[in-house]
This record gives sequence, C-alpha cells and structure tokens, in this order.
Amino acid sequence: MLNDAGQVVGMSTDISGEWHAFSWTRGGGMVDLGLGRSNAVNASGQVVGQSDWHAFSWTQEGGKRDLHTLSGSGVSSAVAVNDAGWVVGSRDTRALLWTPEGGVTDLGALGDYGSEAVAVNTAGQVAGNSGTPTSYRHAFLWTHEEGMVDLGTLPGGNVATAIAMNDAGQIVGYASTHEYLARDHAFVWDRGTLTDLGTLGGDRSAAMDINASGQVAGYSTIESGEFHAVLWTEGRQIDLGTLGGAESYASAVNDAGKVVGHSTTASGDRHAFAWTQEEGMVDLGTLGGRESFASAVNTAGDVAGYASLPEGNVHAVLWLFTGDWVAPEITVPADKTVPATSPAGTTVDFEKEVWAVDAVEGAVPVTCTPASGSMFPIGDTPVTCSAADTAGNTATAAFTVHVKGATEQLADLKQAVEGVGPGKSLAVKVGIAERFVAHGKNQAACMTLTAFNLEVRALSGKKIPPQQAASLRADANRIKNVLGC
Repeated sequence: MLNDAGQVVGMSTDISGEWHAFSWTRGGGMVDLGLGRSNAVNASGQVVGQSDWHAFSWTQEGGKRDLHTLSGSGVSSAVAVNDAGWVVGSRDTRALLWTPEGGVTDLGALGDYGSEAVAVNTAGQVAGNSGTPTSYRHAFLWTHEEGMVDLGTLPGGNVATAIAMNDAGQIVGYASTHEYLARDHAFVWDRGTLTDLGTLGGDRSAAMDINASGQVAGYSTIESGEFHAVLWTEGRQIDLGTLGGAESYASAVNDAGKVVGHSTTASGDRHAFAWTQEEGMVDLGTLGGRESFASAVNTAGDVAGYASLPEGNVHAVLWLFTGDWVAPEITVPADKTVPATSPAGTTVDFEKEVWAVDAVEGAVPVTCTPASGSMFPIGDTPVTCSAADTAGNTATAAFTVHVKGATEQLADLKQAVEGVGPGKSLAVKVGIAERFVAHGKNQAACMTLTAFNLEVRALSGKKIPPQQAASLRADANRIKNVLGC
C-alpha cells in the first residue's frame, strides 16, 4: 500500500526466508517491523498489519503496538486505517474496530458465519463482509448510529463481497447473479441502492477500488472470455485494453482517474501498467525480470507494487511520476528574540533551524529573506522562507526576529541584578543609565555602565559568584556597544 507522501508498506523476506512487515520512505529506506505483513498506511504514516498472528499498529514515534486485545485465543489482523487512526480488521471470525484511545469494538455479524472488515473511511464508516442466516457472505456497512447494515445482493444471486469504500460511503465489490453458476458482477452500493455495473460483454466482472468522485476500477470478461481492466465512470464503462497480451486487471484508481494494475504482454509476460485518459495504458516495466504488478496509486500519481529481477527474485517497487503537485513541507523556528550587539543590530544565524522535505524528492533547498547570517536591525524583522521541488510546487513559511535595543537590554539587566550584591547599588546604576538613554545622553549612560562594571568586578568572588559577575559585565559591555560607546 501507498500514501500521498510516497510511503510504501508491505512484506519482505529476511535472509532465512521468513516474511517481515516493512515500511519504506524516501530518504529513510526500509524499516523492518518484525515478522508478518504490513497491510495499510494512512496519511500520517501509521502502519497496520499482522505480526506473529496478531494485529498491530506502528508509528515512527510510538513504535509497534499489539492490537490483539479481546479475550480469548486466536488470530487477528488489521487491514485498514483512516487518517484519524481508526483501525479495522478481525479477530478469529469477528470484524473489529480499534480507536486511538485504546478502545476496541466488536462490529458484530449478520448471522452465524462470522464477519470481517475490509475498509474504514474518514467518517469512521466501516465496510466488510459477514455471513447471514441464508448465505455465507454478504457485504455490509457499519456505522456508530446504525450498526451493521446488510447491503443485500444482486438479482438472481445470494452472495456479495465488499472490496473497497470511499469517503462518501460508496462501497464496491462483486456479487453473484446466479445461485450456482460463476457469474459474479461488479457492484457499487450508494445510499441504500446496490447497482450492477455490468460487464464488457462476458458474464463476470469485479470492482476493486473507487475514488472520491465515484469512478470505479476493476476487471471484466469480454465476449471471448478473457479478462480486461475496466473503468466505470459517469454511467459508462471503458475497456482499458491490454499491453499486447490477452488479459489485464485493474487494482486501484486515484482521485484524478489514473488506474493501475497488471496485464499480459505479447510475449506472455505480466507487466504493471498505469492508465490515464490522455495516455492510455502505459507499460511500467520490470526490474529486469518477466513480471511486475501495480497495487496502489496515490494522489500524486506515484504507483506502488512489486517486480521481478532477472534471476526471478521479486522486490517491492515505487514508480515515481512527474505529475507531482504536492508542495514541500517547510520547517522554520518559532519567533526569535536576540539582543543587539551594535547600533546596527546583530547578525542572526538560523540555518540549522530551517529545512524542507518534499514527498517525492526528499530534502530540498530553502531560501530565506533576509538570509541566515544577515544583519538584523533593532526591532522586528519578518523572515520569509520558501522551497520548491523540480515540478514547480512552492511552499512558504515565516517567522519574526526581534532584536532588542539598548532600552530593552537595560530593562533585562536591571531585572537580573535585583537582589544581587550588597544593597541596591547595582540596580540604581542601571536605572540611572536607563534615564540617560531615554533623554538621548548615550555617553553619560556609557560612563554609568563603566562604573557598574567596576563595581561588579570588585564584588566578583566576594558578594557575587565569578560566573555571574562575568555574565553581568558582558551584558553591560554589549549595551555599551549598542549605544556606540
């Protein structure tokens, strides 16, 4: 699976041949999540799956969390997660919902054959499948308000299987149209109505994904019996063709209508493809072997799947596309306050506090105005930083640098000497310097600060700790520099 930041999750064998769940990010590489498999990832990078026969959730910050929380023994698996961190899956033969607060909800069943969840959207609606008193499987929609609702079946059939759901609560999958013959048809369920999407002339079809606008991707038999990838859109069906071979299958569609899947080629190999209305079906190639498969596509059009190498080994693959419209994310510091060191202000270095990361390209350069290391005048100066990726997407962020002049620094110094040394002599001297500055008598203020420093030096190691004395004298000398003494 794949999120919009280009994070890929799945499973990979270790040196001993055992399967491990993994999360891969550009710049971060592959992170081993332990034995098992990763099934889904949300926008914030939360990964869910199954490890050691238990459902798990993993985040970069919190690590791996076992979701196997209901009493009893058995097997659990997490299969989907929404952007709010709601996780769905099953334990033994019951569909479950886990929430970030640590709660777990048994979603129930439509009969005695158990249930499984397959998807959860941003509204917290859950799609899945359950046995009923008359059938081993019907698709369902579960909500907090209504619980589990049976989506029914197509005319002539008694089985329906949910595969995917969008944020509008539309559910797609396939359902039987004959009680005994294998004549499943793709369906879409929307607000109480189950609609047969038909076929490309054959007797079977299946819907595998649905995007935000209701476009559905899947596959269907044509009149000769071969399967072709298909896109159902705006009341019509589009045969996506093949890569020269007999068959093709679509597995996912993004919100721009880009469809991905796999197809046989003229040589009989199986290659991943990406299809758009403008370009048609494009062969994504392999890693030198004979096979590749595309299973997911994100908003930017990047495609995740796997492909074979010349020796036959299979590796996870992310195909990156230039159709990138996601701007980099810029990090800047909070507003900064620094003391002036001269009448002109002071130089401020924030280079290590500003950076930008692009979902496709990783780290990208940042330009700030004024630049890090520039002279910042006394008062407030806004700093605007921008970053752009090679596709031309630009992001900006800003913060303010406040440079304290002599008046503010004297106020800080006066507060710092409260209760320091015998009596109030040091505080009185700072107060006198404040009044001189207020009346434009900078030289007189400097002479007062010189007297301040002499007194501090005399008290150093006696009434004032040496380290504190050195700090107070440094503050006074800096103020003198700001006054131009």
